[in-house]
Amino acid sequence: MKIQFSIAYIFLLIFCFQCSSNNKQKVESIISSNESLVTIKVEDKIDNVIQSETLFESFRAIPLETSSECLLNKPVKVVIHDSKIFIQDHNTALYVFNIDGSYIRQIGNKGRGPQEFITLSDFDFDSLGNIYVIDRSKIVKYSSNGDHIKNFSLHYNTGAFICYPEQLIVRDNGRFIIWGGSSGIRENKNEDLFAMYEISESGRIINEYFPLKWRIDNRRHRFRAFNQEHLIDPLYGVDTIFSISKDSVYAKYYIDFGKYRIRKEIPRNLTGFSSFKQEIDECCASTVMHFTEIEDWIYFVFRYQGFAYSNYYSKSLRRTFTNKTSPEFIPNELIIWKIDSGWEDSFITLIEPGYIIEKINKIDNMSHLSDKDRVLIESLKSTDELDNPVLFIVKMKD
Repeated sequence: MKIQFSIAYIFLLIFCFQCSSNNKQKVESIISSNESLVTIKVEDKIDNVIQSETLFESFRAIPLETSSECLLNKPVKVVIHDSKIFIQDHNTALYVFNIDGSYIRQIGNKGRGPQEFITLSDFDFDSLGNIYVIDRSKIVKYSSNGDHIKNFSLHYNTGAFICYPEQLIVRDNGRFIIWGGSSGIRENKNEDLFAMYEISESGRIINEYFPLKWRIDNRRHRFRAFNQEHLIDPLYGVDTIFSISKDSVYAKYYIDFGKYRIRKEIPRNLTGFSSFKQEIDECCASTVMHFTEIEDWIYFVFRYQGFAYSNYYSKSLRRTFTNKTSPEFIPNELIIWKIDSGWEDSFITLIEPGYIIEKINKIDNMSHLSDKDRVLIESLKSTDELDNPVLFIVKMKD
């Protein structure tokens, strides 16, 4: 059954992802027919409140150094790379911390100079540890020490190609994957614009993916790295997770929502806040987000009836544990209610100090806590409201 679905779906992909130029590599050789497509089944009962000890083996809290040099305003992306913590603060700065939370440096500067960026949209690394920052008009390359190396121009607002890249993957063959989302959809009269492109360092388009059929939700960081590949949060109404590996793009996971699956055809002119989306949200699971894979677990979020639901999929049990994500559902327990990314065999997340202080103040009796939980709480009691967020490394149970 799964293999039949995979083959049928790949035919659909080949039909939908036709490239607009005969000079480019044909999509049949890019989208692999993957008969090992894995189905992730979401159980019918989703209104669960999962206690922390059910899934999480341990939490490791790393308070981030707070000073005027590295005061985070709105962290939007956190990555642990080469035993260092990289944090993108909104669209203004990229900060680097040691794994113990001590501040190291800021990468690049916001501005209009040749070695500066106007809007920090995303960042990634190559295999040598060089850092690439994506701007709306260029990609800026820095060494692992933060020294500027070179810029790559991204002036793509031409008649045939309109793209303001929002997200970035650096490939070791001198190419980039860029996500442009709905850029230029109003001008897409010939239906020849795409959401994602593979480009060379000179800006030549090599491959195109995901033709623009409707407006795409503006979502930060659809790409999440796992081993030697990147996973892509899907488009609205598409329940398949795609992987970008070294030499291909292929369908890797299918999320089976069962009775919550969208059964209506998505209209061609769908906009971001249409009545269609409101109608779908009342009956169906939609908007898969934050898909993150580690060695033994997968995490993702979907929306249903105005709520966000966290999902933890155990690869060994082949079972999905669904949990309402709002911390209000467990008022007297310090819980991890969101995941930002993965690192080795653990998930990682940034938690605001205000939330930590609020939860600790509500724990009036620690006698029922385990020894390791008491140690964790004690280590966080000095947290101040004006501190930087605390990085949690979340170890899942085997």
